[in-house]
Amino acid sequence: MVVNATGFRARYLADDPSLHPVRGQAVLVRNPGLTNWWVATGGEHPRYAFPRGDICLVGGTHEQGVLDPVPDPGTAEDILAAVATIDHRFAGAQPLGLRAGIRPVRPVPRVELMHEQDRTVVHCYGHGGAGWTLAWGTADTVAGLLASATGRPAATNGR
Repeated sequence: MVVNATGFRARYLADDPSLHPVRGQAVLVRNPGLTNWWVATGGEHPRYAFPRGDICLVGGTHEQGVLDPVPDPGTAEDILAAVATIDHRFAGAQPLGLRAGIRPVRPVPRVELMHEQDRTVVHCYGHGGAGWTLAWGTADTVAGLLASATGRPAATNGR
C-alpha cells in the first residue's frame, strides 16, 4: 500500500500532466491595527491580509508555471502597493520578511484509491493554495480509503 502525497512531484511520479506549479508570494509587515482578515478577488492576483498578532501576512500572487521559490522584492513592492489601495492602513508599510511557495495545482484535487499493477495507491495531491485549509478533510478521506482497502477501521485523532 502506498500513499502518494508528493505535491508537485506527483506530476512525474503519477504521470499526471494536469498537475502544474503555481507560485504564491506574500509579505510580512507590522500590523497597522487589523483585527479581521480579508481577501479581495477580481484583479490580476487575489489580495489578502491576515493579522497574526503584531504582524500581518499580506499578498499575494498566482504565478502559473513558476518554479522559483525565492521571493522577488519587486513583486513584494507590487503587493504592498495593491494592498494599500484596498486598505489604506497599509500605506507606507515596510516589509519585515518575504515568503514564496510553490503550490501544486490541478483542475480538481486528486484524492482517490487506485489499484495499480501489484499495489494499491491512495493519491492525495493537487490542492493548490487551499492545501492547508483542506488538509484535515483530505487526511480523513485518505484514512477512510486506506481502511476500506485493508478492511481495518480507520484510526482517528479524537476530533
